[in-house]
Amino acid sequence: MARLFLSSILFSTLLSSMAQGITGKVVDENNTPLDFVNVVLINKADSTFISGTITNEEGIFLFEETVDAPAFLKFSSTGYTSVSKDIPSTGNVGIITMTHESVSTPYKVLKSCS
Repeated sequence: MARLFLSSILFSTLLSSMAQGITGKVVDENNTPLDFVNVVLINKADSTFISGTITNEEGIFLFEETVDAPAFLKFSSTGYTSVSKDIPSTGNVGIITMTHESVSTPYKVLKSCS
């Protein structure tokens, strides 16, 4: 009887953790939440798009769907270097830190001599 009880608790815990979806928080180097970051769920096998969302004002995102195939997340935002992250079994990817992208321009300034 105790074994059946333990098995049912373990099974319900597993189901509830799977039902939570995939979530996390995106911040910059100063730990400031980043809003409107593109978060894309991608199939590892063939790199196909599964789903997409954006972060809210607190930098938090949530995918409510569960994923059966191995997948990863790709984070992108203008002015920041893109980040890819594997999805842990809990679905909580934690805090993702994005760094400012340094951009160098190939332009040169020409001055006329008159």
